Amino acid sequence: MNTTLVTAGSALALCGALAFAPVATAAGGSGGSGGSGGSGHGPLVGAARISVSPSEARTGQTVNISGSCAPYPGATVKSVTSQAGAVTLTRTDPQDIQGRLHITARPGTYPVKLVCSNGTAGTTLKVDPATPGPRPHPGGTTPAHHAAKASLRQHSAALPHGSAKIPRVLRAPGRARAAASTTT
Repeated sequence: MNTTLVTAGSALALCGALAFAPVATAAGGSGGSGGSGGSGHGPLVGAARISVSPSEARTGQTVNISGSCAPYPGATVKSVTSQAGAVTLTRTDPQDIQGRLHITARPGTYPVKLVCSNGTAGTTLKVDPATPGPRPHPGGTTPAHHAAKASLRQHSAALPHGSAKIPRVLRAPGRARAAASTTT
C-alpha cells in the first residue's frame, strides 16, 4: 500500500511540474529561437527582437532597422540580412542595434532577419510598386508645360503686336503737363 501511494504521489508531482513548465518558458526562458516565442502571442521577455520603420516602402527608398539581442552576458550581433536590399548597420550594440535598409527589390514581402550569438528574430518588409510619374508628351513636354504655353498665348493674344499703348492716365504727371503746354 505504501508503494502505491509513493507512485501516485510521484505521478502527481511530475504532472504538476509539467503543468507549470510552459509558464516558466513564457515568463523569460531562453526562447532564443525567434522574436515571436512560438505561441504567436508576441515576443518573449528576454528574446531577440527586430523591427523596420516604415514596414512598407517602395523600391529606391530606405527604411530604418532597430532591434536587440536577448539580454544575456556575452551576446553579440552576428548579422542582419534581407533579400529586399542592402543592410547597413550604424550601431551594433547587442542591446541597441540600429541601421538602414536601402530597398533594391521588386514589389513583394521580404523577411528581415537578425542573428545574434544567443538567438534570432525576424520581421517582414513590404515593398510596394513605384508610383507612376507624369508621362511625357510628344516634344518632351508634360501637360503642365502645355497648359503654361496655352495660357501665355491667350494673354499675348489680348494685345495685337505693335499696339501696346500706355493709357493717358498712367503717364507721369510731369509729362502730361508738358504735353498739354506744348499743344497750347
